[in-house]
Amino acid sequence: MIKPLVSVVIPTFNRADVLSRAINSVLSQTYDNWEIIIIDNNSSDDTKLLMKSFDNHKIKFFTINNNGLISLSRNLGIKNSNGKYVAFLDSDDWWCSNKLKKSVNALEKGVDVTYHDLFLVTKLSQFFFFRRVRSKKLPPPVFINLLEKGCVLPHSSVVIRKKVLKELGGLPEDVEIDNWGDYLGWLKISKITNKFKKIPGVYGYYWSGGGNFTTPERTIAAIGKFERILENENLICNNETLLGWLNYTKGRLFFKLKAYDKSRFYLGLIKLNFRSIIIYAKSRITLIVIKFFK
Repeated sequence: MIKPLVSVVIPTFNRADVLSRAINSVLSQTYDNWEIIIIDNNSSDDTKLLMKSFDNHKIKFFTINNNGLISLSRNLGIKNSNGKYVAFLDSDDWWCSNKLKKSVNALEKGVDVTYHDLFLVTKLSQFFFFRRVRSKKLPPPVFINLLEKGCVLPHSSVVIRKKVLKELGGLPEDVEIDNWGDYLGWLKISKITNKFKKIPGVYGYYWSGGGNFTTPERTIAAIGKFERILENENLICNNETLLGWLNYTKGRLFFKLKAYDKSRFYLGLIKLNFRSIIIYAKSRITLIVIKFFK
């Protein structure tokens, strides 16, 4: 029986120092029918030199000028993929050797999207991994569960049936929504299929040790644009849980910026409901803390 091909899309920019780690984690997979598609945003470091060191016909290399929009790189990778399934891997993350085997096993049983937890890595010298980037189960209707639980699919854990991405027309391309584009993509996919599967276990590593250029100001602007997109595309239906954690996120970001009046305003909008008790409690605690800064 021929194993289905998995296309692994890896966007990168000036990450030659860690890109080899991501590539080698694919090379070491126990599942061997894959192709790697590297999309380089015209790096100025040694990325091209590094790619020449990998003498493997299963690794393809493309360049792009994505103007800071990573979804453009990912969509170029999808366009040039040949696999039945597409796996996403960021260039500073890496996988356990059985990741693809576990993912394909689940997909071949009829699901369209698989994902799992990742170990959280905060420093290069780390040998023990106690913390996780946690995902959550998304029973049908997945769309409503995503609205209420947020973006609970770590990007470097996701493997998806390519025909679903083709039906979607690619991942959302909007530089203003920044990293919220992943979440918007999952929401749109959940309108196409409910066949999401969380794989039990941890099958990769998420690097959070640096290189993140997101600022509170950019994130606040991204959330505002994200909310407008949801409204314009009829993807939001006055869901109190969604509105609650969006307002909580904005409240906490303004708190970090020491804009306490704005923080208090957004935190004060959060209503208590049984699906968001923790968010409500956190907002009340933050409101109490704000009093000490006023």
